[in-house]
Amino acid sequence: MPRKTKQLDMFALFGTQEEGLEKTVSEEARQPDLTKNNAEHFGIKKGHLTGLEYNTLKDVFYGMNQFSAPKQMLAAMNPTEILALYAGIQGLKERFIRDVKLPENTVFENLVSAMVSKPLEVSGTLAYQHNRSRKIYPAEPGALKKRMAALPSETKLKFMNLLEQPRRYSNAEKTPAEDFYDPNCDGHSVKVYVNAILRMI
Repeated sequence: MPRKTKQLDMFALFGTQEEGLEKTVSEEARQPDLTKNNAEHFGIKKGHLTGLEYNTLKDVFYGMNQFSAPKQMLAAMNPTEILALYAGIQGLKERFIRDVKLPENTVFENLVSAMVSKPLEVSGTLAYQHNRSRKIYPAEPGALKKRMAALPSETKLKFMNLLEQPRRYSNAEKTPAEDFYDPNCDGHSVKVYVNAILRMI
C-alpha cells in the first residue's frame, strides 16, 4: 500500500502551490529559445560528474532509472540542472513506498524549479559544478522557472505523468521489487556511478 501521510505538506516543500503565476502581455511575448541545448548527451560530460560526492551520484543514477525526462524538457536546461533534476526525481520518489500522486494544484514550473534547487542546496559539489560550468542558458534566480513555464503543455503533462508512475527499486534496496540493477550494490565506488550515468545519458 502506498504511504498516505501528509502528501500536500510534502509537496509544498517542492513548490507546488499556485503562486507567482501572473504573466504580463510583454512576458508572454518574450518566449525564450528552448532548443539551445542540442549537444550530445545534452552537454553532460565526465567533468560534470567526477567531482560529485558518492551520495549525489547515487541519487542521479537512481533518478535516471525512475524514468527519462522528455527530451524537449532536457533541451531547455543546462547540463548541471539536468543532473540536479534527476537527483530531485529520486529525492521525491523515495518519499513514497510505491505510488506518487501529485496534488491537483501542482504547478509544473514551480515543481521542477524546486526539484532542481533542492539537490543544489544539499550538495556542495553539485552547486560548485553548477556555478563554475559553462551555461547554455542564463541561470539567474527564476530563469529555470521561466524556461519551464514556456514549454508546451503536452511536455509538461508527459513529465507529470511519468512522475506519478510507481517508484522503481534497485536490487540493492532489498525489496521484493527489483526493477533495475545497481552496479554499486557490492561497493562504494564513485567511478562506477560516473560510468553508469554516462552510459545512460
